[in-house]
Amino acid sequence: MIHNPVDDHLVVFGGLYDNYLNDLWVMTRAPVAWWFPIAVPGTRPSPRLGHAAIYDPARHRMLVIGGFDGTLRNDVWEYAPLVAGVWRELQPAGPLMPPRSSHSAVYDPLRDRVLVFGGDGGTFLDDVWELKLGGTPEWHALTPEGARPGGRREHTAIYYAMWDQMVVFGGFDGA
Repeated sequence: MIHNPVDDHLVVFGGLYDNYLNDLWVMTRAPVAWWFPIAVPGTRPSPRLGHAAIYDPARHRMLVIGGFDGTLRNDVWEYAPLVAGVWRELQPAGPLMPPRSSHSAVYDPLRDRVLVFGGDGGTFLDDVWELKLGGTPEWHALTPEGARPGGRREHTAIYYAMWDQMVVFGGFDGA
């Protein structure tokens, strides 16, 4: 789920309810909260769970990254413009981030990039990847200084501007 601050909507893609889903829903917040589906023509991401989504304010779009649709994924999909848009699969340059699900992703506005941490790639991952967004999107593996959290999935993360850091909380590491 992302928050679209321009229109003050919540946008939800996919998940699991008896089957993997690839539907798109919007919740308006004013004058009254109201959920409605968005029928998007054309190709869209495969039904999946465990994906990550971010709001890209520079381009007013949602990005959906990876997940599990019966196979671990590392694809990147754009839905833009929000609410009346179309899906488009992006083809980032650089070495591909390994496929994963149940990972976290945050938008770093200072560097116009997405940071992805961890997840389940068949084992618990503790890697950090950046997806640069300016021009042609491009993946890069990062090697942050200092101790990093152990491999995990199902955690949460935020970008904390005051510290210029991605903060990771919780998750499952087998224990």
